[in-house]
Amino acid sequence: HLLGAGCDGLAEPAVQSGEPTYAKKITDDELELDFLRPARELARVVRLGRARTTAAGRRLVVRTCEVLDEAPGAPGELCGDVVTCGEGALRLVEIVPEGRRAMTPEAWRRGLRRDQVPTHLGTAHGP
Repeated sequence: HLLGAGCDGLAEPAVQSGEPTYAKKITDDELELDFLRPARELARVVRLGRARTTAAGRRLVVRTCEVLDEAPGAPGELCGDVVTCGEGALRLVEIVPEGRRAMTPEAWRRGLRRDQVPTHLGTAHGP
């Protein structure tokens, strides 16, 4: 077996030393994606779960994404499945449109009329 590991492959438990620390509860405002922030920071918010934004005035939950170094436009601009951030961009992998099930951005766009496809994400931008 592994050096210092128990029978199940986990390290032996140790008693915490010092004072306990507490993390404050994550608020809904902290889960709102602000595309002026760097892509790497927003990807961490997405990993927390329940990260959201708006698309044409409707809520859009981002479940998984990938960080890209290249940014195609202004912060919040949506180009295909890539949304530009303050630094870099996010490729949306799985999203949940308001009132719908989880899907890929491509499937979401196919379900919209041509005039409904948003060009920006977030509340600071128009439809």
